[in-house]
Amino acid sequence: MKRGDVWIVAGAGFMSKPRPAIIIQGDLIRLDSSVTVIPLTTRVSEVGRIRTSVSLEFEGSPQKNFAMVEKISTVKPNNISTKVGELTLKEIRAVERALLGHLGFGSRLTKK
Repeated sequence: MKRGDVWIVAGAGFMSKPRPAIIIQGDLIRLDSSVTVIPLTTRVSEVGRIRTSVSLEFEGSPQKNFAMVEKISTVKPNNISTKVGELTLKEIRAVERALLGHLGFGSRLTKK
């Protein structure tokens, strides 16, 4: 399991049903107690610019998938079952940019 891999993941809350998710956690961090993932969906969201900016296609998926960077999650390794693909370097960079934008990294803070 490494950063950029796409695995089937089941977890709590919005990830209660198994769905593909991108391993986003760094490769140098141990994966024995928790794994940070970004779930995928085939639906374009009402938060449009976030998901549409990182549409992905991977082997094993017949349709386009969208990274839900607004729903980054940490799950237990035993909730991860099957590897279904891996992102290209270009795709993982697009996910990283969308995640940074969603979290506001690199944006200017304004005083109120």
